[in-house]
Amino acid sequence: MSVGVCGALIDGNRVLMVRQAYANRYGKGAGYWFVPGGYVRPGETLDAAMLRELEEETGLRARISGLLGLRQRGEDLVVIFVLEPAGGELRADGREILEARFFSRDEVRALQPVMGLSRHIALTALAGARAPLPRHPYRAPGVPDYLLYLPDAGE
Repeated sequence: MSVGVCGALIDGNRVLMVRQAYANRYGKGAGYWFVPGGYVRPGETLDAAMLRELEEETGLRARISGLLGLRQRGEDLVVIFVLEPAGGELRADGREILEARFFSRDEVRALQPVMGLSRHIALTALAGARAPLPRHPYRAPGVPDYLLYLPDAGE
């Protein structure tokens, strides 16, 4: 199984979208708008992969607010995050990404061409589902790189 990550970076009432330069493994996507993301490298954590992909593709840094969802397609799993800005300067890498811009909800609805899942991710994040599964404060003692996404029961 291959594992990928993608994320909706929300800045105020806008979401970051990137226009992809190449066709994906299914032969689609060249020139289409997506939320940023990519595949996890061997030994890399999911959150590190998301933050790396975002910075490589767009020059932006972010913090992960929470887990928005999961998508499985056969042997392909994608973990979908919600992100908040943490610096950097917006630019497309010019290799994988042709263009990177922030869009309002109405602009995302009208955006063409856009991959359908990315439109749903962007609109869901903009609708206020900023962190349906937030990063939980619990850390397992003695376990490095421990991350938990779980609603806080207040206990």
